[in-house]
Amino acid sequence: ILPNIYYQIIIICGLLIGFIDDYLKNISMKKTGLQENVLYYSTVIIGILPTIQCYLKYGTHIKLVCYDINLSILYWPITIFFLFPAIVHSINLTDGMDGELGINTIINIFGLLYLFPYMNYKFFGSFIAILCTFLLFNIHGLIFMAGVGSYTLGMLLGHILITHNLAYTSMFLLFIPAVSSTSVIIQRIWLRIFKRRIFPFTPIHHSFIMYYFSEQLINTIYSISSIIVIIILKSIL
Repeated sequence: ILPNIYYQIIIICGLLIGFIDDYLKNISMKKTGLQENVLYYSTVIIGILPTIQCYLKYGTHIKLVCYDINLSILYWPITIFFLFPAIVHSINLTDGMDGELGINTIINIFGLLYLFPYMNYKFFGSFIAILCTFLLFNIHGLIFMAGVGSYTLGMLLGHILITHNLAYTSMFLLFIPAVSSTSVIIQRIWLRIFKRRIFPFTPIHHSFIMYYFSEQLINTIYSISSIIVIIILKSIL
């Protein structure tokens, strides 16, 4: 079902990085997981593959919603050092509540198929089936996605979006992951400048839980927000 060997490489890399991070956090004495710079440069190196694939097919021209933009020489540093790591780590940060990342990813996949009907239906169909199976067990708390699942999902989606030249449009499609990562960035900048937190906890969904929002309510709000963004994108494209 996987379209080519590159998808398999990406999945193996995601599983490996996620497993090492989870192992360090939960089994070894090092509770912080992999160092942030190790995680970042790992995704940078892996992101070279889809960046080259996209360049061979589309050159340095990228799609930003309905606009075609030639990034010229900036295509390489922006895509490798910013875009692919941003997608991967934003999706990883979204994982934190029961079913949140799984539900949001399913909505985003349906959004991709709705916005871009030429995408591989068979591949995405198996993708959705796997996520639905996971959610069935996740509801009862039997299994959790953790880093193994979130990094694999992030790298797989990042690879798909970049190789199809949809990564820049996906900045809007991946609305909820963008909110999660933006809240972390704002928190760190605010803490560094003012020496105090602007949010109780980040990613932002942890702050919502602190204010007595149920996980089901947060998931519902996030899902509705994602659907609204998809509808807006469809009206623009």
